[in-house]
Amino acid sequence: MLHADCADVFSFTWRQGKSAPTGIIAESDRYFMNAENASEPGVPDGYELLAVSPFNRLTGPFYGRQCEDGRNLFRVFIRNHHLNRGGGVHGGMLLNFCDIALGRAARWAIDGNALSTVSLQCDFVSMARGDCWLEATSRVTRKTRALIFVAGELHADDQLVMTASGVWKVLGAR
Repeated sequence: MLHADCADVFSFTWRQGKSAPTGIIAESDRYFMNAENASEPGVPDGYELLAVSPFNRLTGPFYGRQCEDGRNLFRVFIRNHHLNRGGGVHGGMLLNFCDIALGRAARWAIDGNALSTVSLQCDFVSMARGDCWLEATSRVTRKTRALIFVAGELHADDQLVMTASGVWKVLGAR
């Protein structure tokens, strides 16, 4: 459990562009974003460690790559802290991973400009368990000056876990 004082300090320092204080959050950053985890066994060639927000560092590390055919592929290794009490991957983790995978595809489609999630529709299809790679495939389905539409799927052990579609707003676009 994160102590309220630590959360307030972290929030303030992050908004100020400073490093997180030592303690729970700084330790988790070192764990999730260090080079040892970047070379985790099973990460296929061509994937890169994604830079993510402080919140998403707590649920990663996440890996991604763009394919020449327009698909975008993402992976995260499911560990015990991603599981719910029933032993399946927590629904919030699945939704978070969908937001990352579809949102990053939208960002790549506009060369990295800032975006905001407008809508994210997800359907839970089956349960994923721990100690496996959760894989997302996403594809931009439509792009306007102001909006990016993306669809995707999550799989674990070659089993469909979730389908998703979403809309992202290009910040600053009218």
